[in-house]
Amino acid sequence: QMKENKLYFESIADSSGKKIKKVKDVYKFSLGWGSFGNVDMVYNEEDDTIYINKKIKSTNKTINKDLRELSYMSLLQRRCYKYVTYWNMIYDIEREKDGSYSIFYGMEFEGFSLDIYLSNNWELFGTMEKLILMLNLSTGLRYLHKTGIVHRDIKPQNILFNPGDLSIKYIDFGTSCANPDKNFNFK
Repeated sequence: QMKENKLYFESIADSSGKKIKKVKDVYKFSLGWGSFGNVDMVYNEEDDTIYINKKIKSTNKTINKDLRELSYMSLLQRRCYKYVTYWNMIYDIEREKDGSYSIFYGMEFEGFSLDIYLSNNWELFGTMEKLILMLNLSTGLRYLHKTGIVHRDIKPQNILFNPGDLSIKYIDFGTSCANPDKNFNFK
């Protein structure tokens, strides 16, 4: 019997033209990559879950910045989890042959990238849905700033959107920083 999340996972891969690879006990396909690393969507058949796996390539110069991103995420999860996606803590750091590091961590799958979803569905949104979306975006940003974090890369690609309840979650805090005007701490 095929599990519901597996069908969903396969339909996302198919609609985006991605090839699914099986690695050990999981299936995955690439969502994107860049100079800092790559992001895969992963399906675990054993427990029928979908999650996002992020791998950051880091060097001796950037490792502190990359780990700072995870510290910010940890703080934000405790203070404004409704508007920030839940990243599981680091589950592996590998030292590469060239002296760089690979940092691996994952997050729950919570929706679609806002840019992709709206580019295909904006005309289906009524005035009320658009207002709710704008309210959620501004409320989430207010919570981030109230916590003392400045994202510095707000764009539709860095916002996950759940069309079922119109909720949003900010992602990719790689360029974020602590607001120097706030008493910022990790407690």
